[in-house]
Amino acid sequence: MKYKYYEHLFRKKWTQLNKFDTIIYKYSQKYCVSPFLLKSIIVIEQINRGHWLLNTAEKIIAKFFNKYLIQKDFSIGLCQIKPSTAKTVFPKISHEKISLILLKQESNIHICAKILTPYNFKSIEEIILLYTTGSTNKNHLKNPAIKLYINLCKIGMQNNFDHLPE
Repeated sequence: MKYKYYEHLFRKKWTQLNKFDTIIYKYSQKYCVSPFLLKSIIVIEQINRGHWLLNTAEKIIAKFFNKYLIQKDFSIGLCQIKPSTAKTVFPKISHEKISLILLKQESNIHICAKILTPYNFKSIEEIILLYTTGSTNKNHLKNPAIKLYINLCKIGMQNNFDHLPE
């Protein structure tokens, strides 16, 4: 019954993250990415991220130990993006600045939307495989965490943004 727990947590976190819907909508429109997919990824990454203490530690490491963060390539921000991944999307941004940019919520959403752009016409399974593992190797679909991620994304794709303009 662990799936029901995560489904409940997903729905709760979805509502908590409504404050980002306008930003999500803005970048989903800019990059022609489903706003529901984009928000689903943010919600799942926030569930994975966990406690506020990790959020605080992430900010401290990025601000005071930036070279260590870049060297270890830790995922940071709302969408839990690695600096190396962000550099592939925005190569002109210096290594020193990329982790600080990833800490900014709007910038993190922007980068996530741009990362998802090439995956527009793929299935949810392929998109999640590419986003989480960097490949479309179907063997990863056996991983329970990947299966859960895909199922939660499917729930997110059924949601709506009642309060946003068309």
